[in-house]
Amino acid sequence: MASEQGPVRPSNQDCVLADGILYAVADGFGAVGDHTSRIALEALAAVFAAAPDRDGLIAAARQANEQVWAFVSAEGGTSGATLTAVAVLPAEQGGPVAVNVGDSPLYRIRGGPPVTHWAAVAPGCAAHRCQLPDRTRRSPR
Repeated sequence: MASEQGPVRPSNQDCVLADGILYAVADGFGAVGDHTSRIALEALAAVFAAAPDRDGLIAAARQANEQVWAFVSAEGGTSGATLTAVAVLPAEQGGPVAVNVGDSPLYRIRGGPPVTHWAAVAPGCAAHRCQLPDRTRRSPR
């Protein structure tokens, strides 16, 4: 797997993961985006390994998001990482499941609209349509 370098940073701040049935890309941004993308994928992989199912993927995405926020908060910066992940689960577990955190949706290779969509919802509140606080909506882009 590979990703394209953005136009702002001198290096690619993306991280990719292909581990068994789990595939993911974390798009780091800001001054320490290379660290945040790595943190996101390490957390995603660890939590999903403990529970390799639909609920495990959702828990893994939440944990990845929380660890990125904790790191960025401790650094006092405006860096972060978006995350797009797919778990290719067997049919008896409902088939493939995709999640994304941030503004990096999953697209079909053959074209068409995104499979996932960006939505401004707080972690754990998607079912309740909770809005993100203003500080969460800001992006250095």
